[in-house]
Amino acid sequence: MVHSVVALDTNLAVLLAVGATDPDHIARHKRLRIYDKAAFHLLDALLGAADSLVWCPHVLAETSNLARYINDPIRTEVSRTLALLIEKHRECEVTSADAASHPAYVRLGLTDSVLLKLAETGATLVTDDLDLHLAAIRSGHASINFNELRDQALQ
Repeated sequence: MVHSVVALDTNLAVLLAVGATDPDHIARHKRLRIYDKAAFHLLDALLGAADSLVWCPHVLAETSNLARYINDPIRTEVSRTLALLIEKHRECEVTSADAASHPAYVRLGLTDSVLLKLAETGATLVTDDLDLHLAAIRSGHASINFNELRDQALQ
């Protein structure tokens, strides 16, 4: 069950930006080799069931960089789509100092620690990163393992 507020990890944010631009671009994107149009549609449906999506600057910075791993003119289109997605959804800042104080920081890094801090506020994490997913679950936070969801959809 998706909670009202969802926070995406970087990989899924890149999938969202590229797929929302044109699902056919997914197959051309260097960072999305493990995904296809069906994965984007599943993510889109999942987000459609949520009340809102929340961004954080750390994920957006990584997403902006990774989304550009495709040639123009598609790179420009994806950048414009990402800008629209950024404008459409709320952004919540977690300071780097706060994230670095999280017990998972040393193991998972800064951005994942930021996402765990967002989960502490009630956001449901949606991630393809098993370590992040398990850290959220162990901490008692809502998390959806996107890979499990994809596997279930294939059955």
